[in-house]
Amino acid sequence: MQPSQVTGYGFAILQAVMLSKFLLIPEGLLPYGLISKRTEKTALYLAIITRTTFVSVATLCIRYLVIGLEGLLKGKGFIESMSAFGQGDIKHILATLCMYWLIVLPYMCYRFLIYLAGDKDLATFLSERKAQS
Repeated sequence: MQPSQVTGYGFAILQAVMLSKFLLIPEGLLPYGLISKRTEKTALYLAIITRTTFVSVATLCIRYLVIGLEGLLKGKGFIESMSAFGQGDIKHILATLCMYWLIVLPYMCYRFLIYLAGDKDLATFLSERKAQS
């Protein structure tokens, strides 16, 4: 492998570690119970969308930082490398943000399902029948 390829893998691992921190920190700072009640559907949906958007924007910021650091290690300018991301096209950057949003959304839905299940096992919660009202 060429040294530049190894550097790319190192940055990918660093980026994954930083992303995992951005996924776990909001859970510690703002637990799901404070965001929404278990019975209000709209509040749950809004909480999932809000948290997913926050994490996606944070991921895009991390990506910009990594691109800048990678450019610095390759002998280019930090700001120059960041501005070259997505060829400076806002459509490309928004498409990347949407892609990050779609990647994070299933994780957020999963975490909210675990919150809704409470003390029960998730499989039991999903398989039990709802009481007719």
